[in-house]
Amino acid sequence: MNYPAADFAKPFIPAKDFKISLEFYKTIGFEVMFESSDTANFQVGKSRFLLQNFYAKEWAENFMIQLEVHDVQAWWQHLSNCEIETKFGGTKLEAPQKQPWGATVSFLHDPSGVLWHLCQFDASK
Repeated sequence: MNYPAADFAKPFIPAKDFKISLEFYKTIGFEVMFESSDTANFQVGKSRFLLQNFYAKEWAENFMIQLEVHDVQAWWQHLSNCEIETKFGGTKLEAPQKQPWGATVSFLHDPSGVLWHLCQFDASK
């Protein structure tokens, strides 16, 4: 199939409280590329997303993002050190566990209920 080139997808992530979500992502070390009163463009590694000042409960609580990382244990330790569960209500961080489908995953719920899968895949497969 022949199609025009593309660089990356950039999903829009909902924010129940935009200011709190903005601080959450800054606290965990995601880089702000652009910020306005209703949108923030974040980057982590080569991945990017737009945080938006928009919230629909059913959408936010069913929104999932997979972030492939080289060392999920290091990410989990970093996020634990950020004390997000204490600083940001509604957040949850789960320790990495090997999943039946092959990756080791740490689950992170942001303040709006968005679920991040921090995944490390076995390089030998």
